[in-house]
Amino acid sequence: MAFKDFSAQSQGVQLLQRSLARGRLGHGSLLEAKRSEYTRTVRGYLEWEIALHEEMKIPNARKKAPYMIQTAVESHELEFADMVYEHDGVRIRYRGSIDRVEVSIDERVGEGKYLVAADYKTTESSTPGGGRPAAWGEGVVLQVPLYAFALSKMRRDSQIARAGYLALTKPKSVLALELYKIDKKTAEVIEVNDADDKWTAALHFAIEHVKRARRGEFPARPPGKCTCPPWCHGRDICRIPGGPVPYR
Repeated sequence: MAFKDFSAQSQGVQLLQRSLARGRLGHGSLLEAKRSEYTRTVRGYLEWEIALHEEMKIPNARKKAPYMIQTAVESHELEFADMVYEHDGVRIRYRGSIDRVEVSIDERVGEGKYLVAADYKTTESSTPGGGRPAAWGEGVVLQVPLYAFALSKMRRDSQIARAGYLALTKPKSVLALELYKIDKKTAEVIEVNDADDKWTAALHFAIEHVKRARRGEFPARPPGKCTCPPWCHGRDICRIPGGPVPYR
């Protein structure tokens, strides 16, 4: 791992400074508590990721880590502007910043040949579809696929190896799309079956969202049952079949 400063304390301070600049922390009396919270979160996350990278070095392990392409963090908040994705007569123009870009450092594949696009989320539940694998088929995993597409255009000399979300408070890789991995028998890089199709399908879902919005068709998708508290501000307009269930 190639963090510019590996200490959790330093990473926590950086997060704190970014939040201060964006006015997210509220009253000044909360600063020390927030600093401590951020430091604990970052330290816990780093410990998890260090363990993951150690597992990558264990050959023939049953876990999938040894067969992942080993990467290191190259940059954070990589900005891009005026990116274009076009399909089926629809053109999407978007801009943003990729939370984290990694580059391959794997001796088995060579340095710099493969990239990873990752987006940080506080929790798994804050990722699309609550982190359920079915979210890919539901057409709600859009952010990271679009980020990966942008990265592939900015770095045409490299291939996208992975893309996904990283939950911080309970560290976990969520909705990870593995496009390439190391073959167990030959130790060579191979494409993961259907991964590229899944990526393309996610980009096409983004196009379909635009088409529906142009037609004025963007219906809400309420859950099958109500689990809302009695103070939910939407109870009077609840779209769940049968309406809200009385709170007990």
